[in-house]
Amino acid sequence: MWTQPENPPGKTTLNVPLQCSHTLDIISSLNTVPNPIIRTITYKFFGKLTFDVHMALYNGNYTTPYTGWEAVLSTEEVLYVGVFFLGGTSNYVLLMKNCYATPTNDMNDPQKYQFFQSSCSKLEYSILILKESGSSNKGRFSVSLFKYVRNNNRAYVHCAMSVCDISTVPYSQCACDGPGIPYSFNVALTIGPIRRSDPIPTTPDSIPTTPDPIPTTPESGSSIITGAHIFWTLLIPALIILIQSL
Repeated sequence: MWTQPENPPGKTTLNVPLQCSHTLDIISSLNTVPNPIIRTITYKFFGKLTFDVHMALYNGNYTTPYTGWEAVLSTEEVLYVGVFFLGGTSNYVLLMKNCYATPTNDMNDPQKYQFFQSSCSKLEYSILILKESGSSNKGRFSVSLFKYVRNNNRAYVHCAMSVCDISTVPYSQCACDGPGIPYSFNVALTIGPIRRSDPIPTTPDSIPTTPDPIPTTPESGSSIITGAHIFWTLLIPALIILIQSL
């Protein structure tokens, strides 16, 4: 049994309680859960600097990572996507250039649901918010995924990104130009599957509609004039005139 040793003569022990706290973000929060859903690609830049580029999925905010082998959310829930790199120096920033969803893990699947194609355009919709891109080693966006990917129960998210050295290239060029920028490189990551937890909504926006049938009988308060009606309307007065002339 362990007992605290007695203080030497003339010595006093002072017990000071300590508490450490750390602000959670898309990087540090991944260490708070087991088996977060994350994808990684390693890139060696000019044979010198090594970058590990990551993409992860978050639930409810950017500090609660999804765990396991798939993310599950309802049609009404918002999916939070975070990308970041580790390595290099503070001169490098990450730019999300082209992010979209497909029903399969093939990023070349012809059925694409585009989130944004150019970070320069800063496209925002009621179901999509581009939160951060091109200002640090992190990028973030949120999307009501299954309001956008309407007729699928499963989806994968793909992101093409650039990592750029803004100390050697003007920021505007780094952010807006395509491949071939000096001191930059492009990477792409795929993450999923992401599964819908509720049935596909059968709303007019999500299913085709058929035209109303043409009425065959007049409704109350309305009239339908047909060719037969016009024929008899004209024939009867003509017969009366003919009989009177005989």
